[in-house]
Amino acid sequence: MLTVVVCEDSVPVSQLLVELINADPGLHVVGVAGNGREVIELNRKLRPNVITMDVRMPVLNGLEATRQIMAEQPTPIVLVSDIAEVDINLSMDALNAGALAVLPKPHGPGHPDFKADGDRLRHTLHLMSSVKLVRRWMTTGPLTIPPKPSATPSPRSDIYTSPVQPRLVAIGSSTGGPSAIATILSNLPPTFNLPILVTQHIMPGFGTGLARWLNDTTGRRVVTATEGMVIEPSSSITVIAPDHCHMILTPARQIAFDHRGLVNGVLPSVDVLFESVAHSLGPLAVGVLLTGMGRDGAQGLSKMRQAGSFTIAQDEASSVVFGMPKEAIALGAAWKIAPLEKIASELVAIVGPSNMGTIRRPNNSK
Repeated sequence: MLTVVVCEDSVPVSQLLVELINADPGLHVVGVAGNGREVIELNRKLRPNVITMDVRMPVLNGLEATRQIMAEQPTPIVLVSDIAEVDINLSMDALNAGALAVLPKPHGPGHPDFKADGDRLRHTLHLMSSVKLVRRWMTTGPLTIPPKPSATPSPRSDIYTSPVQPRLVAIGSSTGGPSAIATILSNLPPTFNLPILVTQHIMPGFGTGLARWLNDTTGRRVVTATEGMVIEPSSSITVIAPDHCHMILTPARQIAFDHRGLVNGVLPSVDVLFESVAHSLGPLAVGVLLTGMGRDGAQGLSKMRQAGSFTIAQDEASSVVFGMPKEAIALGAAWKIAPLEKIASELVAIVGPSNMGTIRRPNNSK
């Protein structure tokens, strides 16, 4: 049985969470905290398999509690948050600090979404409890990013040059994705002027907040997709898929929305984006598949590579969850396997200002 600590300052919400969690015979709430300081102490004492964490609390908020837990005794943390702007910003910072997932606070009995909210909470706790974590050093401020790479990559012996001009980068991610995306965007030089389309698995209500958080913390322009927007090839904009539908790129380089429902059990789906980019741009695109649970994005990245796109998969050591990249690598979908901290420099080497108009591909790729 998996043990759970609930951290929530509202007594009614805390009682609801305990009731929903204990309804699963495989889950058992062993402790309840009313603020971040209390949950740190309970984590030390009880060593639960997973924690649910509110983000806006007295004494110590969920962001600071997450930072301290990840620094001293890493434990899977699922944020249970309101969707007010302040809560979303704190949630995104907490995801960057090491929390694994964010869910909206569940509705109470009598609401039509009550059962679905409970099922989603229990399912997420089961999934996140199995994630292997590493200790993180305590940091201050909302975002810590490694130094920017040089805009001009060093010569390398493992590449050859193909006269193809990339027009767009497509990125897909899930668990651990917000922080990974922030790292890549923050490390791109200002002169990197290709548009980037991103599909990140995110709960309804948090998509716009994710885009706003990335815009505010990475130094690049990040917006939520709108249907019909034109993606200019020389634009430095980053466009995030909405949280209620799939995002596709049309051959006319416009954003369109696909409302078919779940694909690979998720919405939005990375596969849907990647397949549309493969069809619309082929060798004029670059695909990047980041950390995430499951296999969404693997087939899409394979189709991008088959269409002539340059493709990158995040490596195991730097992935919070190696599921999605691992599946893509097993399919032979990745031209390059790279650690997170080097993906920005890989993109610069592929389409950066010193060699804009060429794609560099490993000459030892299978």
